[in-house]
Amino acid sequence: MATTLQRIRWNLMRTPLAPVLKAASRIGNRRDILDRKRLAAALSPDPTTIAAAKRFEREGYVEVTELLDPALLQRLAVASEKKNSEAQAQASEMSNKTIWKSLLEQDFLAGRLATDDPFVGFAMQPAVIAVLVEIYGEIPRFDSVLLTRSIYDGKPPSYSQLWHRDYDDTKVVKLFVYLTDVVERADGPFTFFPGPASDRARYSRRSHRTDQALATKIDLSEARSITSPRLSAFLVETSRCLHMGSRLDEGHERLMYTATFFAAPRLYPEPALRISLTGRESAIERSMLGLD
Repeated sequence: MATTLQRIRWNLMRTPLAPVLKAASRIGNRRDILDRKRLAAALSPDPTTIAAAKRFEREGYVEVTELLDPALLQRLAVASEKKNSEAQAQASEMSNKTIWKSLLEQDFLAGRLATDDPFVGFAMQPAVIAVLVEIYGEIPRFDSVLLTRSIYDGKPPSYSQLWHRDYDDTKVVKLFVYLTDVVERADGPFTFFPGPASDRARYSRRSHRTDQALATKIDLSEARSITSPRLSAFLVETSRCLHMGSRLDEGHERLMYTATFFAAPRLYPEPALRISLTGRESAIERSMLGLD
């Protein structure tokens, strides 16, 4: 029965009925949503944050490097470089050639990442919360964090290298940070169609599409590649914007941080809390983690 329901939900999330599912799920969580809106109302966004949120709503993406805390950005960079060095030192990591490696997966699943960890704390810094609140109109849920090392595998594009949307929820927002220079096509930049262009090819039951398949729905010349130096950050509504990446040339690698957010409640069954608490979490941080 559970498998059947998941399959039905998987299909419905790729149709115009997805917002209806979300609205129905929020009706049963009115108290939590009101609390999130109350916490959000206490914040006072500055004009730069408001402008960034407005551009995001219009285009489905916005660059946010200048909004972020430079000290937290540098702390993230140091922690990421350490993780990457540890992974590359392991023979199993080096010998298993796949499109990309998730360098935080074991830490995340084991609950070894705490709210004061560089990878978690970066996603819940005040500047990130402020712009997300303007986007969602409430305190959002913090879903997950990734540190991925993309590598060249010499094979035709597959999985995230193909055009796709994220169907985890109806409005998925991701915060990306380049931790290596991504300044040319060979570096495998994050590439996407802005919101208005993506809207013209809105629904498809196929999760991933090739360039050739998508070209029948949208002009491929409208795609934008984010080529930026190391420590550049940007937000993308990946549930709206068709996107792909990690199409690297031989001899190139890309290290990238990703944090995922959505409006409560989660449409798919809630996973067990995988972030350890320090006991010093604010009401806003607890709300982002789905805690009472």
